[in-house]
Parts: sequence; structure tokens; C-alpha cells
Amino acid sequence: MNAVVSLCHFCELHGPSVLISTQACRAQNRSSSPKKRTFYGPPDCFQASSFASTSSCEACQPLGNNVYITSDHDTETSYVSSQFPYQSETEALVRQACTRSLSCEVSPGKEGILVFSDDPGLGSSSCCSVLSHTFLIRDCLARGFHRWFSITVLTRDRLLLLNMWPFLEKNISIFVSELQISANKVYEVEQNVRPQRALRLSTAFCSDKSSRPLSELTGSSQVFAQIHLWFVWLLQNAATRLRETLPLVESVIPLDPIEEVQGGLVYVSAKNCLYRSENISDSENSPSCLVKATGPSIKSLATLRLLLGPVNFASIVYCLLVGRQVVVRGQPAVLVASILLTLKTLLPRGCIRLVPFSTNYLPLSECNMLGIDARAAVPQPSPHVARLEVLLPSEGENPEPGNLVDVSKFSFHLKWPGQLPSKWPSFLSKLDRAMQSEFLSERTLMFQIGALRMETLNAARVMHTIENQDKKDSYDSRDKTALLQALGVNLADTDVMSFWSKCCLNM
Repeated sequence: MNAVVSLCHFCELHGPSVLISTQACRAQNRSSSPKKRTFYGPPDCFQASSFASTSSCEACQPLGNNVYITSDHDTETSYVSSQFPYQSETEALVRQACTRSLSCEVSPGKEGILVFSDDPGLGSSSCCSVLSHTFLIRDCLARGFHRWFSITVLTRDRLLLLNMWPFLEKNISIFVSELQISANKVYEVEQNVRPQRALRLSTAFCSDKSSRPLSELTGSSQVFAQIHLWFVWLLQNAATRLRETLPLVESVIPLDPIEEVQGGLVYVSAKNCLYRSENISDSENSPSCLVKATGPSIKSLATLRLLLGPVNFASIVYCLLVGRQVVVRGQPAVLVASILLTLKTLLPRGCIRLVPFSTNYLPLSECNMLGIDARAAVPQPSPHVARLEVLLPSEGENPEPGNLVDVSKFSFHLKWPGQLPSKWPSFLSKLDRAMQSEFLSERTLMFQIGALRMETLNAARVMHTIENQDKKDSYDSRDKTALLQALGVNLADTDVMSFWSKCCLNM
């Protein structure tokens, strides 16, 4: 877990002070023999704090310049505990969290757990969220016979922190209980030897020590080594219980299992697709499982873009994004179906009405992605129908079998009288830039496409809500432009969001 866990206390002379902070330091370059190393963090971890203060006491600086280190060789991570984090920016945030947890932010019962955050408007460099557990430690020499302490967990990811709340609350409470039990034993012994309450009533109270360190309050000289191990355990287990991932599936509509193209086999789910062919046997058309075919196939968008050319590929993607029909016509059926299944990854599930291969033409009202036999009659291309012709590699009726395996031997011709707009939609522009990059793998590109789908769906949802909130009021075009800019899209995305919202938001 990328966080800083700290123990803080309120000194009667110096105010809120950070006692110990623990953070994870990871290796920049993975070692071939990790067990030969003992520390994976940067060397500046051991530098003195730039915020060092001379006006402090033993209770405020119990560690001095000492540092505790625990290394995890499996993950090549070192956990470092010192009074402050080694980064000056993080140190300032930890100090601020300490002050707020002990002076400003108060839970209903004074003791307990709460979460507070900075205003995101302050900028990413200052924005952070803090989970704070405030508690009391009994001290017979302190005012009120107790001292205030807090354990803070500071991170920049508020959602992650809130999701970890139950785990952190449960285990931090155990840590606090252990400290309080140890301190209570010391308190009872000291009170039995010299009762402070009666002494204060009979004489003027004057302690010989203004503030005592936690090691003296708990009776353990190794208490900070124990706290270091507690905090290391907390960071390690928090990281294994919850991980941040980029979801590739839209949250509004769950996807069914996606058809796969592997090893020359195309698996088309008969449940999700209208597979129509009058020329296949009953055994092949059984409704119980999947329709299988062998032959050449296209397995990636990069391959398809290379075969079609950048302009033709962009034209087909644009037609799909705005809700126009894309018809792939030709043979063999496995190649036609693989093109459509590859293009399918660009759209959310609600916008997909796919027929991988058919012997009859189906209108746009039934499907927006259609694979069709080369001998089937189709209407003339129009601005609302883009037709991609897949031509066999040989002009003869019986081409060489070897050529039917190599996809590059086929010819692809796009017939679409429409034109791409001068300003492309944001989805298409970002996709085109990503596919031009030489450093993105196919897997990384799929993550990018998933992010673009969610971004466009969220923008469509917001626009739909705003435009339908009050239909009686006129909607200012300037307000719409400003809203689109805030959502990271532009006016060229209007047709895309209109089609996506109609299909996915049940308008």
C-alpha cells in the first residue's frame, strides 16, 4: 500500500509532534539476485530532516537519528521507519496531518477513527487523504493523568483509503489496545508507589519532567521497534488485501464472455449473435455450443489497421462510433467474422448488435455490424452504410491453399461515400495517436481502449443528465461547450455520445 503510517502525540510544551513514520521504498530496477541486497530504497532515506527543530524534548524526538529497516526480498521492498519521511514534500504533509489529527479534526467521542482530506482544488501536489485514530495513554505525571496520541495513515488515493477503512480500523485498534494495556500497568504501579491525586490536592503540582517518552509510559525500551514491525505488517497486508486495477468493462452494463480468435479458430457465441446460414449441417448449427471455423483470421486492431490503411481504418471506426452500419463482405467466413470481432472491442456492449456471418443482408435496425457472404446481394453503399470488401488473393476460382492462410495475401476495399469530419471525435483521435506509438503493446492498447470507452460513456451520461434536467429551459450553446471541455471531449463527440447514450443509457 502506497501510504505513510505515523505515530503522533501532543506535547504539553511543543504541541503536536510526529514520533515515528513508516513508508515503503521499492527497487527501481529489479535485481537478478535479490537476496544479495539488504536495502532497496534510495540512499537519501538516511538524510537528516530539513525541518529539524531545536525546541523539542525527549518525548518529541524519541528516535533521534535512529532508523529502523525491514526488507522484503520477494517484492524487493524495504520499509523504513524514522521520525519523518525522507521526502520533504511528504514530510510537510505528515506534519500537517499530525497537527490536524490532534488539534483540529475531532471524532464524536474524542477518541476514535475518522478520515479527512485536503481540498482537491489545492492542486495534486498538496492533495492527500488521512485516516486518523486518536487515543489516550495514561500518565500519572501529566495534566488530567493522560496524554493524547494518534496513528495516521496518509495517502493520495482517497477511494483506496476508504475501501481499506474496515481493515485499518480493526488492526489499528488492536495496536492501540496493546499500547494502552502496557501503559495502564505502568500507571497502576506508579500510583501505588506515589498516589498523584492526593499529592496534587495537598501541594502545588510541579512535575520534574514536562513530558515523558512513550518508552517510559509503557515500560518498554523497545516499544518503537515493536511499533515499526506493526506498521510494516499493516502496509504489507493492506497491499495484499486490495489492489488498484483498471477495469476494462463498463460499470453500467456488464459484458458477456467475449468471442475469441485463437489458433486459427473463431468461437462465436450463438447466444449473443444472430448467426444465420442455410448451408451448414444440423450438427454444425446445434444451439448447444459454439460455432467453430478454421482459416485465416485477424487477431489485433494493429494488424487490421495495417491491412486497411490508416484512413480506411479511421473511417470504419468513425462509422461504428456514431452508430452507422459496417458491413464486411467476402470469404472465408472465419476472416470476415474475425474482423468484426476485433472491431467489437471499440464499442460498449449496449452499442453492439453483431452478426458475424450471414448469407442474407440485414438492415441497420437489426444489426450495426454485419458479416455477409460474397455472393449475397447488398444495397449500394451510402453515408449510413460502410461496406468493406474482402477479396480472395487469387483471381481464379481455385486459389492456392497456402494463400488462404496468409491474411496479407487478401485485398481489402472500403466502399463508403461519406467523409471523415475535419475534426475527429476525441475517442478516434486518441485511438489513432495510441496506435501510431511504437511503444504500446497490444495488451496496453486494450487498456487504453477500455479507458476511452469508460471516458466516453461517463461524458454521455453527464450530458444526458444535464440536457434532460429541465427540458423547459433553453440550453445555452456556450454552457454546452464549456461542459464538453470539462469532460475532456469536444463538439465533434456530440454524435458519438448521442448514439452511446441512446444504446447504453436506455433513453
